[in-house]
Amino acid sequence: MGIRFQNVSFTHAKRSSVRQSAVSRFSLDVPDGQIVAVMGPSGSGKSTLGQLAGGLLVPDGGTVWVDGVDTRKRGSRRILLQKVGYVAQFPEHQLFEATVAQDIGFGLRGSGMTEREVADRVKRAMESVGLPYERYRERSPFRLSGGEKRRVAIAGALVRNPSLLILDEPTVGLDPAVRLQLLDLLKRIRAENGITVVTITHDLQGALECADRLVFLENGELAADVRTAELSPACKIASSLPSTPLIRLLKEFEDVFPGQLPPGLVREQALLDFISKRLMRAKGRSV
Repeated sequence: MGIRFQNVSFTHAKRSSVRQSAVSRFSLDVPDGQIVAVMGPSGSGKSTLGQLAGGLLVPDGGTVWVDGVDTRKRGSRRILLQKVGYVAQFPEHQLFEATVAQDIGFGLRGSGMTEREVADRVKRAMESVGLPYERYRERSPFRLSGGEKRRVAIAGALVRNPSLLILDEPTVGLDPAVRLQLLDLLKRIRAENGITVVTITHDLQGALECADRLVFLENGELAADVRTAELSPACKIASSLPSTPLIRLLKEFEDVFPGQLPPGLVREQALLDFISKRLMRAKGRSV
């Protein structure tokens, strides 16, 4: 059933002199199994929107439904703990247990599961994020690389088998190679588990690579909602976002080959496939 925002508003510090409207009259539907990147400038309401979707905040006005659950209803927090996996920005700073397995399994304590059931859940979660169980389960999370710590945090969110995964700036602070690995991981998690993924990010090219859909906020309001597969090379996605090297390259191509570039080439692999096919056709004609 995904997520539904209906005319949602939220203000921080409502009763103080520094009150700030973070989200205003926001409406959006996110269907099951979709990867959505939420973008916008700092202070646009992105993180607030993620917390509203996870049930960590309750809207001042309007309604948020998560998998059919109204987040305002009494008792919804307990239900949402099972349905939503939330990974905050720099989640590696929140690791605290002695071993990787203990940290990932922390959220299952008190659930009534046996030790064997918890271990099975932890193993599946670790394998799903590319952390081999036997190699990592007894290691200290504090001795892992930045990318490995990020994977441990994601596994801790997945261990409850949620229907929705929310990540706040998942690639921030990672080197380029690890960043690409993490983006591939998000696509694989969606493919293998069929869950909805909401990623809050400033990384436009990363969002283009992994997301089915880009949602842009400006001043707490919905500014744009576009599908990556439908983006044309010359499309100006949002006024508040800078371009990327790939988009600038595509605009140069569009000037040389006007009207000949199909939509969706904003993804690196799609552009490489397109160029490869064109080169092969050109080679065939020259033979």
